[in-house]
Amino acid sequence: MNKIISIKNLSYGSILDSINLDIYENTINYISGSNNCGKNTFIKTLCGDIDIKNSIFYENKDIATMSSCEISMLVGKVITLNTKLNMSTVSQELLYKLDKLNLEKKEHKNRYNNIISRFKLKSILSQNPNELSIFNKLKLLISLELIKKPKVLFISGVFTYIKKKNMEELFEILKSIENLTIIISSTDLNLCLYSDYLHLFHRGKLILSGKTIEVLKKDSIINKLGLDLPFMVDLSIKLKYYDLVDDIELDMNRMVNKLWK
Repeated sequence: MNKIISIKNLSYGSILDSINLDIYENTINYISGSNNCGKNTFIKTLCGDIDIKNSIFYENKDIATMSSCEISMLVGKVITLNTKLNMSTVSQELLYKLDKLNLEKKEHKNRYNNIISRFKLKSILSQNPNELSIFNKLKLLISLELIKKPKVLFISGVFTYIKKKNMEELFEILKSIENLTIIISSTDLNLCLYSDYLHLFHRGKLILSGKTIEVLKKDSIINKLGLDLPFMVDLSIKLKYYDLVDDIELDMNRMVNKLWK
């Protein structure tokens, strides 16, 4: 796999301390840690919201040398559900975003139709974007970022009130999008099960990093960080201790079947 982001010895005041990390293309990455661990500041540096030189490289190009326009086209970000949208309808909001891209007519139409189909927005096109349900508002905000086809999408702090079934639907959509690297930040480790890689922060340091399931197996360290393991992971580790299962099992039905054998 190719690296899309390389972070080299990233430090920022007393908040981030010597972070080294590679993010690979077309993967879902989950950034977590307790409150005030530095993860939100870390996300801001990757989005270019905090000016850092010689530490963050997108495809080997220092983000500090990139213009705001270059960063905007490369990176999409959804960091709040309280974004005030200005158009009267969802359709107008999408078209306004597309018009700013100055696309050819055919490409303009294709992107509009594709994003509506992929995120199932047809039924809400005539609705006021500021009066949508929480889940539909989230889908719209993500759609408005993805319609410009960024290479990286950041999602941070927006999942608190989203139902589990809606989360599953959203991640299935996101996983189906080609040429997109996703970076999610949250204190809730339950959502990390949708990710390929998990990166855990504590007091400004990157403590654990790797493939999600492998990181979750280090339960003693995670507990010391004040984080709660996802229920099925925690249960699997406890049962494995008593030789009742061989490895982590995320599906409850399969878990039951194994225990009854």
